[in-house]
Amino acid sequence: MVSRTKPQLGRVVVALLLVYLLWGSTYAANEIMLETIPPLLGTSSRFLVAGVVLCAFLLPGHGWKRFRMPSTWLGSAAVAGLFTLAAARGLVTYGQQFTSSGLAALIVATVPLWIVLYRALSGDRARPVVLLGVAVGFVGIALLCLSSGLDTAGVSAVGIAALLTAALCEAGGTFGTARLAMPSDPLVTVTIQMSTAGTALLVLSFVTGEVHTGVISDASSASSLAVLYLAIPGGVVPFACLVWLLRNAPMSIASTYAYVNPVIALLLGWLLLGERLPPVALAGSVLVLVAVITVIRYDSRKMGNPDDQEHRTGRTTP
Repeated sequence: MVSRTKPQLGRVVVALLLVYLLWGSTYAANEIMLETIPPLLGTSSRFLVAGVVLCAFLLPGHGWKRFRMPSTWLGSAAVAGLFTLAAARGLVTYGQQFTSSGLAALIVATVPLWIVLYRALSGDRARPVVLLGVAVGFVGIALLCLSSGLDTAGVSAVGIAALLTAALCEAGGTFGTARLAMPSDPLVTVTIQMSTAGTALLVLSFVTGEVHTGVISDASSASSLAVLYLAIPGGVVPFACLVWLLRNAPMSIASTYAYVNPVIALLLGWLLLGERLPPVALAGSVLVLVAVITVIRYDSRKMGNPDDQEHRTGRTTP
């Protein structure tokens, strides 16, 4: 809900820049984390640290009363966390072992396109211009997949498959849980989601053998700092900024992060990691960005209630 009081332009700009830069930089931070920390363990650590930080912020003054809620609300938040964070972010980090950070961000940016597809399968008809945008996006995805068969650096069929599955999980989780009752406080909701996702991924990291003797000592200082960066500057801070934007700025402004973040990720991958995209992948990237902008701009209905409610937290952590 947008506030009746017009916020100062400067505060809106600062909040947007923080969301753009911090969330856009998480893909480069993932690359640094993956240098010495396994993907599932690193992602679980990220969410568990963020959950602890959020609890430390929420508990003073109100105690555990803020977490008293019907079991259905708790279950809904936990399920959303399993799909949109545990499955989606776990697969993103896994996929980044085989692809560049910029390409990963572009594929994840297709989530709005998949939400439109889920809506169409459920009988919800979209506007023709939105369907055109989705079609353009799928052409872009096809070009990205084609580039994976060209034996080019930073592009892998395994990585693209993992990232596309991550986008499907996030879109499905967002769409499927949109109508479920959630806690009214978005910070409480995301705390539950991150804690649930972190716990699930930690268990999975033990099951898959990621956790072994020496895994902690093998982690470099840079990778460990990357986990902390992903948890707080790359997780808690931009989410808090997005919550503020959703309450104080038009949805059309707040939602721009969906197509600005991939551009930030591409630039940082180029500047910090020396990443390059082959021409075919670059062409596909442009089409994906055009498609996402079109869908968000012309789809007047809320995308499965993703970013337009204070308690919506389906896409909380790029």
